[in-house]
Amino acid sequence: MATEVVVERWPGGPTVWRGEASTLPSPEVFVAHLQRAARDLDSDAARLDMLRRASRAVLRAVAPTDAAAWLAGLLCYAYGGDASRLDGLENANPKRYCGYVFQEGDICWNCRTCEADATCVQCDACFQASDHEGHEVFFHKASPNGCCDCGDEEAWALAGCCPLHRRNENETLRDPVSALDAAFAAAARAVLEAARDVLVDCVTDAVLCYEMSMPPPQGGRSRSNSVSSVGSNGEGGDAGEVDPRLATNPHMLAENDGRVHVFIHNDDWHTYDDITTLLRNCFLRGQLAQQLTQRVDAEGQAEVHYNGDHPRLPPVRTLAYARYCLRQIYSAGVIASVATDAQARTALTARVLTEAMMDLAGRNDGLMRMIAEVLAAPNATPAAGVRKAFKSGRLGLEEKVTGCGEPRLAAVEHIVRFREPYLDMFWAHEEGLEIPSTALVLLWVSDPLLPKSVRTALHALVMRLLADTAYFRLKCAEALFAAYPLLADHYAHGVGVYGDSAFDITVQIFTTPSVVEHLCRPGAEQGGTLMHVLLGSLRRAFQVARRQAPLTVALAGVPPEGNWLEHSLFLHSRYHNCGLSDLGHCFRAPGVSAFLLQDGNALGELMRVLAHLHLMDRFKRQVGSHVEYENMHWVSAFNASLAIGDFFISFFKGLLDAAPGGDAPNAEWARLLKQTVAALHRADTQEALAPPQRWGGGDPPRPMPGRAELADSQADYRKFNVLRGENSIHIPFHRLVGLATSAMGGADAARGLSVADVVASANLGLSDVALLCDLPLRNLALSSLTAAHVFRRNGLQFEHMMASYGRPPYCRLLRDPDVRCVQLAFLGLAPHARGFEFGVGLILDKFLVSRFLLEPAASAKELEVGLTEAAHGRGFLGQMGESCLDTIITVATELPAGLEAAVRREVVHALVEQDLPYSGLFKATQVLDEVPEALFAEVVGDVCERTGGERSVFCLKPEFWASYDPSFWHLPRNRHETAMQRVESHYARRKPKAKGKGKSKKAPPRPLAPPMPTCRSGFDAIRNGVLFNDVTFAAVRGALVRALTPRGAGAAA
Repeated sequence: MATEVVVERWPGGPTVWRGEASTLPSPEVFVAHLQRAARDLDSDAARLDMLRRASRAVLRAVAPTDAAAWLAGLLCYAYGGDASRLDGLENANPKRYCGYVFQEGDICWNCRTCEADATCVQCDACFQASDHEGHEVFFHKASPNGCCDCGDEEAWALAGCCPLHRRNENETLRDPVSALDAAFAAAARAVLEAARDVLVDCVTDAVLCYEMSMPPPQGGRSRSNSVSSVGSNGEGGDAGEVDPRLATNPHMLAENDGRVHVFIHNDDWHTYDDITTLLRNCFLRGQLAQQLTQRVDAEGQAEVHYNGDHPRLPPVRTLAYARYCLRQIYSAGVIASVATDAQARTALTARVLTEAMMDLAGRNDGLMRMIAEVLAAPNATPAAGVRKAFKSGRLGLEEKVTGCGEPRLAAVEHIVRFREPYLDMFWAHEEGLEIPSTALVLLWVSDPLLPKSVRTALHALVMRLLADTAYFRLKCAEALFAAYPLLADHYAHGVGVYGDSAFDITVQIFTTPSVVEHLCRPGAEQGGTLMHVLLGSLRRAFQVARRQAPLTVALAGVPPEGNWLEHSLFLHSRYHNCGLSDLGHCFRAPGVSAFLLQDGNALGELMRVLAHLHLMDRFKRQVGSHVEYENMHWVSAFNASLAIGDFFISFFKGLLDAAPGGDAPNAEWARLLKQTVAALHRADTQEALAPPQRWGGGDPPRPMPGRAELADSQADYRKFNVLRGENSIHIPFHRLVGLATSAMGGADAARGLSVADVVASANLGLSDVALLCDLPLRNLALSSLTAAHVFRRNGLQFEHMMASYGRPPYCRLLRDPDVRCVQLAFLGLAPHARGFEFGVGLILDKFLVSRFLLEPAASAKELEVGLTEAAHGRGFLGQMGESCLDTIITVATELPAGLEAAVRREVVHALVEQDLPYSGLFKATQVLDEVPEALFAEVVGDVCERTGGERSVFCLKPEFWASYDPSFWHLPRNRHETAMQRVESHYARRKPKAKGKGKSKKAPPRPLAPPMPTCRSGFDAIRNGVLFNDVTFAAVRGALVRALTPRGAGAAA
């Protein structure tokens, strides 16, 4: 920055002040000098223009530590530069929003009665002053960047606010600027506009430090100036011409005098050892390398420099040493920046100005509004003495001025090069991205590349300004909306650290219903609606991970495409911050979920996102020796599936909360089902894991008794042996259908939803039904085969994965939706003659027991030889036959029911296994959707009684023991064994005593299983159709024959 201050009455006019910054008088004297010069100007506009130009010149030239004092003095231009007058400014309105920004460890309070959602909290001071008598409240320690929602009527009930922030009835709010003196307000706005221009220049300079290409070392034209051509002595090599899309770093020019600093920046890609090794390659001694590594982690960046002299290296902080360091840094894929002493001073100025604005915004609501308006307004047109044009090759953006003189940010063709050896073309240029140029947009876009101190200050300023709920919150959201695709894309490429990025404060914006609804309306200027932008960002993030080369060598038995799950996007679950978590926040707003269904482009993006995750982390059965190295791909894929499942639940909850009565909800859900099935067909065609077979009613999957032709209907289905082919338990399309079925089945009747009507409206054909059944049934079969130890040579990690698939709490998002998907598909079979026989035949086929159960005379050993080429692991058909029948029972029994009935069933079976405390009972219901505390307490009071003694727990009332179901799906086999023993003990204790000596009275007979639990209307057809058809009867008969006859027993063995 310039250190000379030059102020002219008008551009090119007489000089008002000229001198070095060190010669400036106090702000009061300087303001008085400006006021005397302003008397010769003939209009207020000219006087304000002179003040604006003078403020720019001063704030650029003064020492960064003095910038805050000068800003305050210039703001009080109307008061002679007396900054103390700021303390006496009058607020236009009472402070009706707390907005206290939490620090690490602060106490914050939730109130289920008052909060709009679980992200809304009160600070301790507001909570203690509020009335929450009779409410369900709890507290926790806060993380940084959250804020108190007391007074925000979109987040907190008015009655639960503290007296200070509770709005009075019929209270009207004034424009906060109107309470300020008019002359002061006009001058203050001009000064704030100047401060904004200086801040934007500082941000522009900071971003330029990250440009990756270096010019020729001697200033002349060499054959290459790319990073790969820099030799160990810092000179250029012969690797070819540099790609012109890699912008040159201006701080690496030969004419640059002064010292050159090379910084490395923190990321989620590299470990401590990686950074320490890199620094050692730059000839830093061990202790210094470790110290700088710790500084990178704590402060976000550290300068690379060695101590003393080195005989083989250029002097530290010279261009030659910078070239050498950058070659090492870029080869290691670490994010680096290059800065001069002047740039370090610029970053400090940016931080001080930001903190000064935050302080001013906290003093007065009128100043807060003016700062918000200045940051949200279009930037001044770039010109000499005003500000620089923003241009960043690293971000792929260049500021251009339109024909009407308004600056815009447009994407330029370039290469995003964040990690060697990946050279990824930036999508924004191809899609013609163009966004407004405002200070807010530039701050959001530049956020990943700002020094940590500046970024932290900017986040704090945004949090402070969000207290202006009437104006700034919406403007901030619009700026974030414009910048979001760029933020997410760079985060996917490895820029930014979890817990220290712009995504930490997006929750404050995307949980505000009015803001989300505004951004979801059609007609958005760039990129479609908010749903489309967020889903598009998520889709591009997965594309980044997929197209980059594998990070490890492909392992034996592991498909090489599975290595993409080792990308940092998966290892650190960075996809959450690329749109997924913000989508979940948006769905908390009433009616927002419906926008996704109504926006065809957004729904298409969702299907493309799911296509990336469909059948990821494939595996085959290990038929040779035991696996020697167990990769952890499954953990990354597993976490991604759980995250997508949580996203589905948030989406459906929001959709149900906004669903009106009548036929409209059925049509929306039918459209979703139809689109999902269509996308699934496209994905299935691309995968082609097995050739399709065809059934037309007379040729079902296996020979079955009582065949019948099915007029004008036929089904394509895949005959697939899970023991021979590739498998994957990650089937997001089916989970979407399954969780939708759970949501519809558990909805109140008042919402007007009918699953049968939805299926009928979707017009599912038999091929659609077969496709919906195929992969879920494979997963259920794989789970059973793993329990039979057929996959034991795949390793312990594989067994952990499959065990987690079917057990609480993970089964809620994996196994249970698979069963629900099969149940919905069976609803589609209901209208077809012999449709349920086809469905049960598919279950038998996927479990590999069609001939085993339907042809009990066939030898089990011969059947197993035909199913698997490996001799080990045979003898599984008997257990698979049992699992198959158990699956048929589950499909017919565990049908969607109301929430109260589901909670009651979970509590009963948890207590049959063991007596539990209240917290243990509540944990047992976590396998369900969110359970209201009042409903849970009512169920516990109905079915439980408290035991006495030192350790008071709950036990089941006697009349509910008969409700135990030996096939209940949320108890694994070992827990069922414990439960059965307790049932027998319970009835043995209650056995009636016989009268007389030596006599015993038998207990009355009781059924092995209780009556079927109730289910939602429309699902009864599944129960009857699955249980009462010829194929099921034949399968049961075959199982009995094999179990009860010597030949059958021998064959089963």
